[in-house]
Amino acid sequence: MDMLSGFLWPWMSQRMCQDTAQVLIYIRGVDKSYEVHEELLDMHSIHGTTTGRDIFKGVEMAINQKNLRWKNLKCITTDGGKNMSGKDKGVVALVSKAVENDGGSKLLVLHCILHQQSLCGKCLDMSEVLKPLISNVNFIRSFGLNHRQFRQFIEEIGENDLPYHTAIFSHTTETEFPIDFAIETLSALKINFDTRFSDFDAIANQIKIFQNPFDTDIEILAPELQMEMIDLQCSDIIKNKYQNSSLLEFYKSLPLTQFDNLHKFARGLFSVFGTTYLCEKTFSKMKYIKNVYRSKLTDEHLKSLLIIGTSKISPQLQTIVSGKSQLHKSH
Repeated sequence: MDMLSGFLWPWMSQRMCQDTAQVLIYIRGVDKSYEVHEELLDMHSIHGTTTGRDIFKGVEMAINQKNLRWKNLKCITTDGGKNMSGKDKGVVALVSKAVENDGGSKLLVLHCILHQQSLCGKCLDMSEVLKPLISNVNFIRSFGLNHRQFRQFIEEIGENDLPYHTAIFSHTTETEFPIDFAIETLSALKINFDTRFSDFDAIANQIKIFQNPFDTDIEILAPELQMEMIDLQCSDIIKNKYQNSSLLEFYKSLPLTQFDNLHKFARGLFSVFGTTYLCEKTFSKMKYIKNVYRSKLTDEHLKSLLIIGTSKISPQLQTIVSGKSQLHKSH
């Protein structure tokens, strides 16, 4: 598989049985035919500290074993942890330095969209709402008498359970809404998101060029793209293809020899993504494999089971069998 464009690793560190941290390294690439490939590249087990440098060593080992080049990395997605996103010693900083040393372009860093809800919870201080709520729930559930009296009260008012806020909102319209609290909360959330997703501003022009190459100022382009973009914008046939097909089909239709640099640019952005179902699929497989009935499980065995269980690549059994000189058939 000729992976010419971006590689991506969403980092998920999970502490399972035997108190071992597993770092799952995923890869997403786009080949010359614009076929997107997502696979679990490797699993690195960490038995000691889980600092950014410890995790990076596992990533570097996987890159070297698979004969991949750092310069082909376009984007990296993390869960936003300090060991991942640390400015100097985090995995992102170390990977960015490796990409730069290998002659690659500036790395795009994304926050995994699966963890954006957690990000909101960390940023917003809702203690004045949650503390009374938790206290009331604990009071009701702490003693059987309290809970029985509460259930009796619910039945007396003709309800099956506590009503949702939307059901009682019409009764609170006369109460003044705390606008200042909402503005302060949303402003803090916006500042935090602007800081964490600041990399989008750095590639805003690239995204605009990628989405609409015919409405692009030639002067802002990199030198290697300028001549190809001029040829592109001057072709009515290509423009008609752009207007009547999807973005993927449009870039696939461009002649490779004439628009080689533009193809590399497009494949790089096609490889960028914020999450993948493969993450959740791997966690389900890992939970199934690490059950209480298993007596022994080595790191290498676990990695092999996860890769086989999540891979989309079909084994070439006929080729494997034909290469054997003697077969032992079961009766």
